[in-house]
Amino acid sequence: MLHIRLEKIRFLVMEMRLVLRLAQAAPTDEVARIIARHIFVRLEDFIQHARQLKKFLNTSGYNTNHYHKIKEEYVKVFEDYSKKIRNHLSAHIQDLDLRESLVFWYFIDEEKLSIFVELAAKIYFSLENLGIVGFPILKDFPEINEPVFEETLLDWEGSGEKSNGFEVARDPFSRARPDTLSIGNYDLPLINRAQQIYFLYRWIIIQKEVYEKFKGFANVARIIKSRIITDVVSSIDCLVTRDIDPSRPQYLEGFDKLFKKCFPENPLEEFKKDFLIENIVAPYRDVRNKFGAHFEKSVSYSLIDLKKLIDESDLNLALKEYEKLIFIFDNLCKYHRLLYIYCPSMSFYIDDPTIIDLISKTNENYTFPFHKRR
Repeated sequence: MLHIRLEKIRFLVMEMRLVLRLAQAAPTDEVARIIARHIFVRLEDFIQHARQLKKFLNTSGYNTNHYHKIKEEYVKVFEDYSKKIRNHLSAHIQDLDLRESLVFWYFIDEEKLSIFVELAAKIYFSLENLGIVGFPILKDFPEINEPVFEETLLDWEGSGEKSNGFEVARDPFSRARPDTLSIGNYDLPLINRAQQIYFLYRWIIIQKEVYEKFKGFANVARIIKSRIITDVVSSIDCLVTRDIDPSRPQYLEGFDKLFKKCFPENPLEEFKKDFLIENIVAPYRDVRNKFGAHFEKSVSYSLIDLKKLIDESDLNLALKEYEKLIFIFDNLCKYHRLLYIYCPSMSFYIDDPTIIDLISKTNENYTFPFHKRR
């Protein structure tokens, strides 16, 4: 049991290191932050597993005083913004106002994440001094030292293109992007939910492209696949209200209920009768709960079991089911002026030089780079 726990904790540190390397090579700051969200999920997982390990080590007679001290110092660092990013933008999608959205988004940067990842490695290294027989030494995934992987990263890093126009964007994070005109009303609950579904769609499309680029590298593929599945489940929960107790922290009033309050005719209700959403999403929710938004703590699941779970999950099927729901959402938005700008199928760009010049002089987007070299 001890080695199952150690293998899992080591895996979490290795995964955070690999995600950081991916984010550092991302072609844009937006892509870097979308990928780097995974570190905030794994930070929480690392803390939970590390605390569980301490209890086991104590009962086995090991002196964990130093380990406990640096572990709890790490928790203090994590508790403030980092846990909120994990709960609101990574493992879950929860309501934020515009200011909070941007503050949390800007908090995702290379400098802070490097500190978190280094501290996690330091905590794991401290376990070496306990004299555990067969202790699994921390190392990087094979991709890190693989020339083909580095070449792929370099090619990806250079793929970002400077826009010749302005994107008219509808998500709160658009205010952090260059060459973007941000629009939208962020105060109405229905608009808020439509906006969340829209930006999750945007993130999923971006992550699909990353997955296609790196699917030949097993450990990268698992990371991106788990992020896509987690975001798909979050998007469905934003669209259709889960049948759970409203007092539970996971409860979110979905677009379906909010839409019904505003418009008497609601095609979503008819669709829900024929499309058993919770049954369809159940296998992906299981992947999300054990690998994507959490990392299963029970020793009845070994690291091999968890890798098998994510590897055998059918990403293409998950995306097909997701696209059916997005199609319904898209059509609902098209026929209501209040929601039209949130149609996932619609793209809005301005390429008129005169208008671009005017926007450039008046636009108030504030771009904080993911890392200093940008």
